[in-house]
Amino acid sequence: MGKLNRYVILGAVLAIAIVVGIVFYSTHANKNTVTLEDVFAAVYVGTSALSENSKGVTVFIQEDGTIQQMTRDNIEWGTVINTADDIVLNGQDHITLVDKGTGNVHTVKSECSVHSGYQNSSGYLKTSGIYYELFNHGFEDYDENASNYRSVLRWGNEKQHDCTDVPHYLVADGSDEESIFMMTTKMIGDGEFGELYILQYTPKGNEFQIKEATLREDTLELSLSNIVSNSTHLYVMYLWEEDSRDEEELRVLKVNKETLELEDDFLVGTYPAEEDPYFFPFNQDAFHVTEKELYFVTGYGEVQQMDLQNGAAKTLFTLEDYTRGEWDIDEHITFNDDQLYFIRFHEQKDVHVIDVYSLGGERTATYDVPELQKMEKKGFQTRYIQDFEIIN
Repeated sequence: MGKLNRYVILGAVLAIAIVVGIVFYSTHANKNTVTLEDVFAAVYVGTSALSENSKGVTVFIQEDGTIQQMTRDNIEWGTVINTADDIVLNGQDHITLVDKGTGNVHTVKSECSVHSGYQNSSGYLKTSGIYYELFNHGFEDYDENASNYRSVLRWGNEKQHDCTDVPHYLVADGSDEESIFMMTTKMIGDGEFGELYILQYTPKGNEFQIKEATLREDTLELSLSNIVSNSTHLYVMYLWEEDSRDEEELRVLKVNKETLELEDDFLVGTYPAEEDPYFFPFNQDAFHVTEKELYFVTGYGEVQQMDLQNGAAKTLFTLEDYTRGEWDIDEHITFNDDQLYFIRFHEQKDVHVIDVYSLGGERTATYDVPELQKMEKKGFQTRYIQDFEIIN
């Protein structure tokens, strides 16, 4: 497991590896109101936490391609949180809420300061009406045993906004309608990591009821998706690599939601270790589950379907008119209501587009977004798409 340390360091300091950017030309939304009536999607555009540029941008996209922008403090791997009544946007020291009915913008000061997320690590718990976002805080007074890593859970609703300390480095996370799930691994020092276990945080009044269970003795090297769930199970995709082998494996863990016991560990695919990383899932959100199948999109633009009973995977279809290049930073995939949404820069059209696909592979719609200009790479000072959400 000698290569594990490389991946965990990468996960803990994602900012160091990213050198990408974006330029926008559009009308800025008024700081007190945003017109959301015809908005169907939003992207968050931010920079590395190492950047001197302290501002991120939330871009609201209408079906006719018109966009509105809102500026906020930069958060590396910041997100757009879509709740029943509001759009929630986290800044370093403040939380901004955009009322989905009136478009009114309200900003409150947070009790905690944050700078970097875990990549698409936010959501909305419908049962309790709670929004949340997880942030990567880092070591608190680093010691040689690497035992005091911290994350921060910022959460709340229209009336309250709280911060909860999570004393763990998070390997993967996700949620269903009731609870937040986090996978973590014990740090035992010297670049070594112990067993993998799972945490379930369920809101109870002003606190969380916390349930913890050990999943297995071995950790997982690098999660490649968020944790997704159906009515009975949780699923997460990860990379497995051993020093003694020249192969890398894509695998999926299946966890019982009621007992938090690991039920299966599916092998999805095996690849030569020297192969480029495009066989990885497209991004953390390019992962979706129904009651019978799991869907994910590889970096090659292949949409794969996996049977939840036996783990058998097959290619359903390939994204149309698309060839991936190196460091394609103006692209992101998300799923919503059993549809796949893909934002990208269309080279032939010379414009950004949002393609919509059914799970059967039919491209049902394409929206041009002409006001969103092609990305430019300018090192740590530049911006890039970090989150893409469909606004219902």
